[in-house]
Amino acid sequence: MANNAETVLRLKQIELMMALSRQALRFGKFSEAFNSSIHSMRLQDNWMRTTLSLSRISYGLYLLCDNIVWLSRIGVIRCNEQRFCELAQSYLLYSSALAAVKNIYQLKLIADNHNERYGHNNNSIIQLLMMNKILAMELGKNLCDICLCLHSLDRIRLSPINVGLMGLISSLIFLLKRH
Repeated sequence: MANNAETVLRLKQIELMMALSRQALRFGKFSEAFNSSIHSMRLQDNWMRTTLSLSRISYGLYLLCDNIVWLSRIGVIRCNEQRFCELAQSYLLYSSALAAVKNIYQLKLIADNHNERYGHNNNSIIQLLMMNKILAMELGKNLCDICLCLHSLDRIRLSPINVGLMGLISSLIFLLKRH
């Protein structure tokens, strides 16, 4: 019996260490988000520059709030964790919404380019997405993230199955894009 309790305790310690490691890695992503927003401000296209820069700044603020919550949970600082969790979700919502606007704008540019090249517009949105699978995946991920943030902020209600499905889709697309 003591052996089972000992095993459970060790597994919980391993889980805690893995969570701490993941969170520590997010500190680096926080500064990376702000640095990338500075680089995106050099883009020539006003829409791309604005949506991409603001999306990255919002994502950086999301990570900042998330890091504050984590520091509070491990006892380094004290804060209103619920408030910072809500702020984090709001910033993630802004980031995802701006990224989705950027994706839609990119689709419009592709459609306009296609119309100029071929002189007609008989491509449906589905055809455009099928021809641009990476962009379609990114838009799908952003739309899933928007729904998940809205659910987390109690703006919409999703069933646990839908939350799990959207989380899975978002995570899979994130992993597929990295490879």
